[in-house]
Amino acid sequence: MGRVDVAHAQPRKSEAVGNDMLPSYLPMLGIAIIIVITLISRVYVPWAGRPSGALVHRIPLSLLGRLRRHGPPALIGLALAALALSLRLAPAPVIAAIPITFGLLIAWPMSYTLTTEGIMAGRTPLRRWTELGGVTRRRGGVRLQGVAGARGMTVWLSGSRDDDDTVFLLRQLVRGAYQGSVGRELSAPDADGRPAALAAAAAALDQVRAVGS
Repeated sequence: MGRVDVAHAQPRKSEAVGNDMLPSYLPMLGIAIIIVITLISRVYVPWAGRPSGALVHRIPLSLLGRLRRHGPPALIGLALAALALSLRLAPAPVIAAIPITFGLLIAWPMSYTLTTEGIMAGRTPLRRWTELGGVTRRRGGVRLQGVAGARGMTVWLSGSRDDDDTVFLLRQLVRGAYQGSVGRELSAPDADGRPAALAAAAAALDQVRAVGS
């Protein structure tokens, strides 16, 4: 009986090893969860709600645009995942969640929604035009500069022929918000069914180009 009691009292070696390794996985598990949540929050926030104001234009992002938007943070996450895998800091299924999330974000359709009140990236909270004070063209997109301590925002573009029109439209919306001239008439379509604001921006841009030439 004594031998049986001792055998039952001692945990199995595999169980002891598993229990010892579990705490060492917890930090990496927490980091993986944070990275996944951060990546998802770039396109979807549950409490974002619907965009306020009248719809002016919707900018769909191509595959190139989504790569530009998600690429930098995803590369950091993939580098950490590769390091954790090489050092065996976490189980492979936990680490695999990071590249899987990145792949889903690239495949998931996304667009920027422009309204008379502000701009919304995917299903994230609306950024009001009054929070943004400048529009600067940068490689692959546009940088909307924040004012009064507000953070800026980068609008990634798809590399299409409408990019210049979109940049011009963003400048009009930011400028018009401070002049009080952003009205619901911008959301009305033109005769071709194109958003009136984008058509007006394209026409204005053509005039600028004509004067410049």
